[in-house]
Amino acid sequence: MTTLTAVPSPAQVPAARQSARLYLQSRALTNIRQHLLAGGTDTAFMLRLAGSALREDAGTGGETTPEVKRHTRALEALRRHLTVGGTDRAILIGLAGNALTGYSPASVKEAEEMAASGHQVAA
Repeated sequence: MTTLTAVPSPAQVPAARQSARLYLQSRALTNIRQHLLAGGTDTAFMLRLAGSALREDAGTGGETTPEVKRHTRALEALRRHLTVGGTDRAILIGLAGNALTGYSPASVKEAEEMAASGHQVAA
């Protein structure tokens, strides 16, 4: 018995790539955010997650959706912040949360309340 595999048509390939990129980016951002909310401080782990998601972006090219652009910008900002030795948890949690939800808290207090409550985001 053979297994059937769904292969996108040439016209569907760009959309399939976009979907795969968005999925990888969402997973990386979600895992970084969960790591931070759980009290994690492993910079190398977070850098690997961000770097891996960004490497997958490198060869795709073409048009991108606003979500993919937002996720890419956040992953690049997270990587820059961690690379220079930044350890401000509020900034890191805020970057990941803002990218996932598309919502930017109006104040630091609001961001801290969201992080403290473990505000769930849809990826």
